[in-house]
Formats: sequence, C-alpha cells, structure tokens
Amino acid sequence: MDKAVVNMYGWILNVHNEQYYLSGIAENHPRLGRNSYVYQTSTLQKFSFEEDELTFETQNTIYKCPLKYMHTEPYINKVPEYIEELTKRDEVSSSILDKIIVASAKLTMGVDLDNEFMAHILEVTKNGKMEREAIEKADDDRMIKIAKEYDDCIYIEASNINGGDKLAYHFGNECGTVEPDVNVGTYQDSILYMKYRQSEEDVALDFRYFPRGSGNCIETYSWSDNIKQVVIKNTRDFCIKFNDQEIAPGELKVFTPEGHRQGLISPDCYNGKSILFDIFPEEDKEKSV
Repeated sequence: MDKAVVNMYGWILNVHNEQYYLSGIAENHPRLGRNSYVYQTSTLQKFSFEEDELTFETQNTIYKCPLKYMHTEPYINKVPEYIEELTKRDEVSSSILDKIIVASAKLTMGVDLDNEFMAHILEVTKNGKMEREAIEKADDDRMIKIAKEYDDCIYIEASNINGGDKLAYHFGNECGTVEPDVNVGTYQDSILYMKYRQSEEDVALDFRYFPRGSGNCIETYSWSDNIKQVVIKNTRDFCIKFNDQEIAPGELKVFTPEGHRQGLISPDCYNGKSILFDIFPEEDKEKSV
C-alpha cells in the first residue's frame, strides 16, 4: 500500500532514547485533516535530505519537511540542561538529523548564530515565514469571498473537527477570519470561536461546539445572536454531521439557528442562553434581565 505524503510546517525534530520523532503542523493529513497539529509521529523508519528538504518516513506516512518551514525555537519549553545536552549531539554523530537538532537547540538558546549552517537556517526560515504569511493571506481572502455570498454568516470548511478549522465571517460590511480555540474539558473538549468588538464599527461573534464521534460530528451549543447562517463545507472524503444533519463529502450546506441546540444547562451561560431558557415564563425572563 502506498504511503500518504504529508507536507509539514512549523516542524520540530525530536530524539528520545536514540529514536527520532517529528512534530509540527500537517498541511493535509489523511486522518487528522487540514492544518492539523501532529504532537508526535511514530518512530523514524528512514530519511533523506536533499535541496534543503528533510524527508522523514514512518511506518505509514512520508513527511516532507522543508528547512525554510522548520520551527526556529523548538525547545523553548525544555529545561536548559536538556537543551545544552542536545547541542553536543554532533560531537558523536555526523547525521543531518543530529545536525538539525544541534542547530535547533542553539537557535533556542540564541548562541553560535554566525555558524554557517545556523546562518543558512535563519536566512531560509525568514523567507519561509514570508511565504507562509502570503499563503495564509490568500487562503483568508478565498474564504472571505465565499462568506460574502451569505448574509450575517460564518463559513467553515470542516476538515479537522476535533481541533477546529479556521472560520470566515460576514456581517454587514464587516468580514474576516477567526482561528479556533480548543477548550480541554475533563470529560469533553469543545471548540470555541470568539471575537470581541474592538470598536463601535467592529463586530463580535461567539460560536461553540462539541466534537463528537471519531471527528465526524459537530454538536453546537452556542451561537451569538448575530449569526443568522452557518455555512459548512465538508472537505473530507467521508460523511460528517452538523448536529443531526448529514453533510456528504464535498457538499456545502447552510444552517440557521432554528432547530439547532444552543446553551448549556446553566442560566448564566454566554449570551444569556440556556437549554432551560424556553421553559421559563416571559415575566420571569424579564425579571432576570
């Protein structure tokens, strides 16, 4: 069976007990979806390094890692003693893997930056950062163009339901994009899209859901009142669900708040919404305002 080929950016090379692993953001992972964070791959099977690109092959996947897209401070959260230890790996190994790890450690520490390989990394990653920004800008513009076809809407291309996908919005003359936040819960994680008003002319929005099933179901629990339409495109090769409604691969569907659950079992949740809200008499609602 042919292995999936996945392009990586913001990638980090790690080593533990002389086994090499990779982490970073996968542009299009066949299982995880688009722009998904890979915490740790399985162990390295074989590798190559040609024209400033590391090819990192595991049991099931071939990862393409351009040097220009590597993380330049990958070990920032590691203890100094561990980082110092990594800087010495090239003393016993001439492998390009260890050369990259040593450079990554020194970049994290901010030392030996005039080294030829280090200087080369800094130069190509500077260009790579500009490339990634241009790619992101083009993708934002493309999504906003689609969102503008619908009034008072948010637009999501569902690919990575468990981690959240970028959202584009269109309200009146205002449009833009919002990145998701993952709220890690004790029993259930949730995906939050929150934008706060920065000025009188600006717009705010709040949209939240629980990822259910095996990353194939969006179960909403909060829409801010200004969201009149939720436009979902399924970019995976299998069916997904928005609440109880199925969306086929490649299909785009429009949903309105009517008939879709909002609110948690709490009278003081965001926007004053609760699944208990509709059972209270009107006069009690007025007293609570």
